[in-house]
Amino acid sequence: MLSKNILNMANYIVRQEFINKCYYLSYNKVQKLLQSGADYQAIPGKVSQQVFDSFR
Repeated sequence: MLSKNILNMANYIVRQEFINKCYYLSYNKVQKLLQSGADYQAIPGKVSQQVFDSFR
């Protein structure tokens, strides 16, 4: 459930950035933005990395 939330948030951030500023955020920038979130911190590091690997 938490991994789904992280993936949805990452997709939303990338989409909004592209729509509003015509700029595609990189994997690293999105990860930095989400690292302070509660969902990201609630799951182990390996799981969050796997979520972002599917995002690439």
